[in-house]
Amino acid sequence: MKLIISIILLIMTLGSLPGCQPVKYSTAQEAKYRKPVITVSSFENRAAGKTRWKLGDDMADQLIERLIETRRYTVLDRQSPKSFFRRGSETSRTNPVQYTIKGTITDFGFIESGDGMKRVLEGDWFGKNRYAFIGATLYVLDAPSGQILVSKRLDAKVKAGKVPDPKKEKNKVKDSYDTMAFGSNVFYQTPMGQATARVLDQAVNEIVQAISEQPFQPKVSSVLNGQVIINGGKDRRMEVGREYVVRPRAQAITDPDTGDILGNATGDIIGRIRVTQVTEKYSIATILFGEQFEPGQTLFPANPRDPAVLPKAPVVRSY
Repeated sequence: MKLIISIILLIMTLGSLPGCQPVKYSTAQEAKYRKPVITVSSFENRAAGKTRWKLGDDMADQLIERLIETRRYTVLDRQSPKSFFRRGSETSRTNPVQYTIKGTITDFGFIESGDGMKRVLEGDWFGKNRYAFIGATLYVLDAPSGQILVSKRLDAKVKAGKVPDPKKEKNKVKDSYDTMAFGSNVFYQTPMGQATARVLDQAVNEIVQAISEQPFQPKVSSVLNGQVIINGGKDRRMEVGREYVVRPRAQAITDPDTGDILGNATGDIIGRIRVTQVTEKYSIATILFGEQFEPGQTLFPANPRDPAVLPKAPVVRSY
């Protein structure tokens, strides 16, 4: 009984570690955090041997689908990232790509059992088994600078049955893999498909760890007819009556010797607004005070210590 309790406590402890957080965002988390813009490049295929699949393209496409399922990222179309067309959406966009995902496939095929103690530990006492094996290297890059943030080796091995006897198999028809589409439900039921799924899951976990969670920060999207348009609506849980103070765009603080970015500084409050209408993707706010509102200015929830003056006719421009 004590052993069972200890195992349960261990599982609960591991589940609370930073590296074990849920990969998929809940609806509440989607509203709370900003979705970084990423693009996934076709993987370079260095694996020996040939298949009828386009492994580089197919692996990238499968990784894209998994990343979209996390609801953490805005993923651009791999085929035409320059078009800035959002994968899975009909909405065009203008924000720059923040992260690029690349990879190299180093192994893709079948291997036989290991030697000695390794074979015993795998339960293959007589060395008669073969395994589906896939190996790859994942890279996460900061898109603007090209700096490699993560370089991680990924691999997976799944038991694929007995090693075939060449004398008995020489007249056998082509392997059933030749009739499958890469990434299909049938493919993922095979040993090679299961190994591929494990590597893709590892890749998603590494990407989640590399790209930190970034809280959503509402901003001025535009100014129209004396009202401020905010870049968040019901999808960001904006509410009518909520007030914000407006500050200029954050200014980067850089080290004069190295050029490294040390942080960001926000300017003084330039105005205050109140949300009067909330749509699905954006909100409309009336100006309580202030002028010279511009797209990109940052909004912060107002509190009693922030200045509050009587509304006055604002001097604003439309964008």
